[in-house]
Amino acid sequence: ALEKSTLNGDDGDSESESGDDAFGCRVWEIDLRLPSSLSPAERERFCVPGLVAKEQRLRMAQAEDALVELRRTIRTVTALNIHKSTQTAGTGVAANTRMLTLISRQKTKEGRVAERYKAARDALLSLDPTGEWTAQLQKLNDGDIRPAHQKGPGQGSSETSWIWLTGPAAGRDAHDPAALDDSVRAEWAKSLARAERWEEETILIPIEM
Repeated sequence: ALEKSTLNGDDGDSESESGDDAFGCRVWEIDLRLPSSLSPAERERFCVPGLVAKEQRLRMAQAEDALVELRRTIRTVTALNIHKSTQTAGTGVAANTRMLTLISRQKTKEGRVAERYKAARDALLSLDPTGEWTAQLQKLNDGDIRPAHQKGPGQGSSETSWIWLTGPAAGRDAHDPAALDDSVRAEWAKSLARAERWEEETILIPIEM
């Protein structure tokens, strides 16, 4: 807003300044100061009764949702890799490039989901470091982010990562091949919906014009 007012010849003191300028930073960069970011003494002093428990429930749900999303993303990447090796290999550079781009996009999403889980777990550690949740929501290492049947680094035999052994649908996710197909079908349906929406727009825009 300040740059725009300068370019327009204003002195920058107009009442139309954005909230970002008032705080001196972008809104999404402002620290929310949730109870997990405070020390135990500060929480005791500043937090109203029940606020810590509310954030605890929020972080539990956030971590559990992140695990579900992480498993789904891993299954999607696995299915895409299988498809690439069996269907795309040898079909040309363009097809392979598209598939590699799609896989890379899913791997990026996988990293974001993992970071979301780690942030939620760190908050829980601050709020309740010895709670019962620690048995279910374990520390997530890079080696844990792998398909259920894949060997971990340095392992002589296949060992299922803990992320497939926790949560209400964990056993089904780890051992049911249908779960793998469901993830790919969901991604395919989303892509189809976007493509059909684009085709609809190309028809409607000339009519509206």
